[in-house]
Amino acid sequence: MRQGGALALVAILAEPASATTLGRPLNVADLVRRSSDIVVGTVTRVADGQTGGLAVVEVELDVKESIRGAARGRLNFRQLAPRAPERRADGRRYLGLVPGMPSYAKGDSVLLFLGPEGSRGLRTTVGLQQGRFELRAGQAENGVSNQGLFRGVTARPQDAGEAAMLATARGGVRADALIGLVRRAVAEQWWDGGVK
Repeated sequence: MRQGGALALVAILAEPASATTLGRPLNVADLVRRSSDIVVGTVTRVADGQTGGLAVVEVELDVKESIRGAARGRLNFRQLAPRAPERRADGRRYLGLVPGMPSYAKGDSVLLFLGPEGSRGLRTTVGLQQGRFELRAGQAENGVSNQGLFRGVTARPQDAGEAAMLATARGGVRADALIGLVRRAVAEQWWDGGVK
């Protein structure tokens, strides 16, 4: 990638800064605090595209539940592609991938903690893979195996299942317990509310 392209990529990843992180794992309080939309749904369409010479992926989600934000019915967003195409139409090559960028496939059942849309019309999950949870067989797990998800989180568990979830250091957790905790956190404004 040429220096100008590298600088453009850094600028896009930095906007909005609250939506991305390559540092320490975020916990659930960080994810809630930094999200403008928190939704549960099913991916209905994924398409490759281009924005300003950058490879993007366009995602359409059938929203089953909007825990935070105004998303109802269908939610569409564009993010940088996790994998760049080998060659562009003009013959140039992209070099490298965006580390930690979440990927999507039609039919994925997900819980997403989305940051706000940037000025270039791109948005992604807070903490990249950390804010995208695959919901499968009653379990919820993000792209970093939920590492650090409950680190430092103080919440009064409502039952033994939620207590076990809060004690989990790594690995899948009960999806209903995680979604229930997030619902309560948003409704009761445990962690300061969303991105303004």
